[in-house]
Amino acid sequence: MSLPGRAAGLARPAATDFGNHQPACRDHHHPDEQALRPDAEPAEHRHPRQLQHPLRVEQQHRQERRAGRHPYTQTHAPPPQRSSRHQARRRRRHQGAAAKRPHAVPDATHPAATPATDAIVAAAGNPCAAPHFTLRQIPQEATVTQQVPLDPSGLAAATADHGVHAVTDDLAYARLALVNVVFSGAPDAGDRGWVLIDAGVIGMTTRLVAGAAARFGADARPSCIILTHGHFDHVGALPDLAERWDVPVYAHPLEHPYLDGSAAYPPPDPTVGGGLMSLLSPLYPRGPIDLGSRLRALPADGTVPDMPGWRWLHAPGHAVGQVALWRESDRTLLAADAFITTAQESAYAVLTQEPELHGPPMYYTADWGLARDSVVSLAALEPERAVSGHGPALHGPDLRRALHALAADFDRLAVPDRGRYTDHPARAADGTAYIRRI
Repeated sequence: MSLPGRAAGLARPAATDFGNHQPACRDHHHPDEQALRPDAEPAEHRHPRQLQHPLRVEQQHRQERRAGRHPYTQTHAPPPQRSSRHQARRRRRHQGAAAKRPHAVPDATHPAATPATDAIVAAAGNPCAAPHFTLRQIPQEATVTQQVPLDPSGLAAATADHGVHAVTDDLAYARLALVNVVFSGAPDAGDRGWVLIDAGVIGMTTRLVAGAAARFGADARPSCIILTHGHFDHVGALPDLAERWDVPVYAHPLEHPYLDGSAAYPPPDPTVGGGLMSLLSPLYPRGPIDLGSRLRALPADGTVPDMPGWRWLHAPGHAVGQVALWRESDRTLLAADAFITTAQESAYAVLTQEPELHGPPMYYTADWGLARDSVVSLAALEPERAVSGHGPALHGPDLRRALHALAADFDRLAVPDRGRYTDHPARAADGTAYIRRI
């Protein structure tokens, strides 16, 4: 995308041929692509960039942008004509900001040509459900703009053991495919001596159990599970883990309809963000799941069960009942998806975990006004370290600088120009946040 925090203008789809691709579901085979588009131009007539693997193209685009060259000189189509109302809104929003605009990070745009796509769709829990796009239907060029760049010194010094990164003496996190899960408790705490925050994507039960065993001891079960919100990438392994460990699950009451089987989340918005993860968002499960009698409400006094010194803070916007966790004694923040530390809309950023301070994932954020308020409130805490739902842990002055920059310029950096929820948010008060089962 050509402007920070905005959905990319998509160039005219090109007849790009990356060769035949074996989909995630091996029982189904795509027909020959040439048969689908007999009018495709011969390979020797195409631009060399069109014949390369899309992730390699992304890397080349990134290098060219950093060198001050525009990667789309020969292939970029003119931007679509905008309405006068849209142009006026864009001018107002971007007035005086040109000098502060960070560089754009190109994103993968071919969901049927990379091994990463198979992993992403599989992680969403439905490896055979990818739509059968023809290559003419896939936009060749899209970019995801970096929101608030980070200095490498802002990355938390986390040591890894069996994929578990220690952040403090009693806090660690593990990255499971698309998302982070957090372990609270001292190493070797033993059975019922620790707490799990969130449960990752479907299919990660074994890895999560192995990480817990490496940190807390073999067969060590948590005393409970705290859920920041109920999106698919935070509850994927939750039913299996709750049953296996026989533990209660605590969540904000506004999230309970998604967790007791009575309502699904509103549909995602694939038109915002400009990246492959956004494009694939209609494939992601929206729930609900049913935890039955294991589901509990977080205490109304703000305390967190079995986590002394911690408090939960309501941080809506990305989800109506999203909560962040805060420990005042050492100013440690578990931000959930109120803000994140990588561009989750971008498959390239998800794979490489390139750090930046970023608003909530655009495709699944249903109330941008509340999302802004949540970031402003969390920035006011002046955290010393933060672990978010996506991306690496951060600490120190650069975390605070970037968080204040995001809060001060949230509308320009994080909110899309237009989309399903920019003008019509989905809220709990009017029931639009809940898609009830018939």
